[in-house]
Amino acid sequence: MEKEFDEQIKKRLAELPVDVRQAVESVDLGEKIRAVGTRHGLHIDQLATLEDEITLVMLGFADPGEFTERLEKALQLSPEQAAQVTGEVVEEFFLPIRESMKHFMATQSASHTLEAPAQKNDAPSMPQAEKVLTEKTSVTPAQPNNTVRTYTKDPYREPIE
Repeated sequence: MEKEFDEQIKKRLAELPVDVRQAVESVDLGEKIRAVGTRHGLHIDQLATLEDEITLVMLGFADPGEFTERLEKALQLSPEQAAQVTGEVVEEFFLPIRESMKHFMATQSASHTLEAPAQKNDAPSMPQAEKVLTEKTSVTPAQPNNTVRTYTKDPYREPIE
């Protein structure tokens, strides 16, 4: 199955517009992802997952409209954190290739000749993809939770016998 997926990736890379292909194959991609992860306090395993999710969207295998929800689940982030990471990813990775991806997705949805990878991620539908690719994402910072929990006894202390 992994070999089939690798073949689909190679096939998709050959079909992508030049600027999108260069963005996916760029050496700077990993460095930019690490920078985003550092700013948001992500761990190494979360960085690898973030890179996978970004690459799937750039290749057209994942729906950009579901990117925030996918990050929330895959990286185990709060909705606010996922929205902040998404906003930064959209600005750094998706906006520079937006027009090429819109054109590519339009031709893909018109032809329907490619098979989606053998995963639950289907090729994106144009209306949802266009929303993420055309709108600039603005993120509002999360409000801190000021609730203080008071304990009647120390929950971490074991009784002494």
